[in-house]
Amino acid sequence: MPAFLALSVALQLITAGVAFAETANPSRAAAAPPPPVFSPFGPGYDPTRPAPTEPTTSGRGITVAKLVASGAAEVEELNQAGVATEPLFAVVLDVTLAANSTTAPLQAASVSVRPEKGDAAALFALCSPTAELESSVYRPLDAGLAAWHVAVAGRRWYCGGRTARLLIKLREGGVRLVNAAASEWKGPLLLLFHCASDLPREVSLAGTTVKLPEPRHDDAAR
Repeated sequence: MPAFLALSVALQLITAGVAFAETANPSRAAAAPPPPVFSPFGPGYDPTRPAPTEPTTSGRGITVAKLVASGAAEVEELNQAGVATEPLFAVVLDVTLAANSTTAPLQAASVSVRPEKGDAAALFALCSPTAELESSVYRPLDAGLAAWHVAVAGRRWYCGGRTARLLIKLREGGVRLVNAAASEWKGPLLLLFHCASDLPREVSLAGTTVKLPEPRHDDAAR
């Protein structure tokens, strides 16, 4: 959608700390109202359209979750802008969503990673990089959006480009994956966490636990 493509560009500019200004006509710019200020995470839905109605949990939901990659995450847009953030840890899962299913909310209360010692880290943000239909992902109204390139374990994932593919920052509500088709859907699900120094050893996804590999020596030394 044009509105979300424009938003993706705006998000990248704001992340880099670039302010919007009208420069084509300086005389008009002087009289124009100040430009709107966007946070790095924009609105969770298109404000020009009716707010979406949250679907209810139905069907078998996620039936399979297999590990694709995990490790320290690097975000190109933040690195290019020199933005310092808390360390990010990413887990990419290959999930299977049963036909005619809507998952329970994926949120901080139901998705986390846990190290061998210490407290679990709750879900910070997620995206489904290959989901093409807007209706395949439900976002709560308080969610935020960003277009990020995330690198983890030598692979690069693009969270952006389409409404369903944008990275979703969680606040109070949770994200639901929706498969209204008569056949199952398979695809990657990228999960981001703010982690402490200890690398996680398992991820819990709405009741399903996936073991993570032991960190390599160079990872453990970071």
